[in-house]
Amino acid sequence: MKREQKKQSKVLQKLATLKQASLVRRVAKILASVSRYCEIYKVKDGTWYMDLATKEYGDQDDATTYGPFDSEGAAQQYLFGNFANPGSLYTDGSGKRRAPKKSPNGRPVENPGRFWR
Repeated sequence: MKREQKKQSKVLQKLATLKQASLVRRVAKILASVSRYCEIYKVKDGTWYMDLATKEYGDQDDATTYGPFDSEGAAQQYLFGNFANPGSLYTDGSGKRRAPKKSPNGRPVENPGRFWR
């Protein structure tokens, strides 16, 4: 019986170590800062979009557009949950822009899915 408990204990310790390593990798990805263009903006219909440069030190011309999001907070949550910290973030809540049909870099607008709406 004791032998079986020791075996289970070792397995649980290894599992805990693996979970910690996975968590550390996720936190490191989120906390890492990569300098690149990022802007979150509101469009005329009240939804939000995000332009994010695809390359480190990329500018607006290199940005891919993601959206629509229901709020600025949802766009930020998507950004920080899926990409490294861009270093700085511009926000335009004026709602004067039209919804984009394509990204500044010419690619299609990436729909983040229903979860982020």
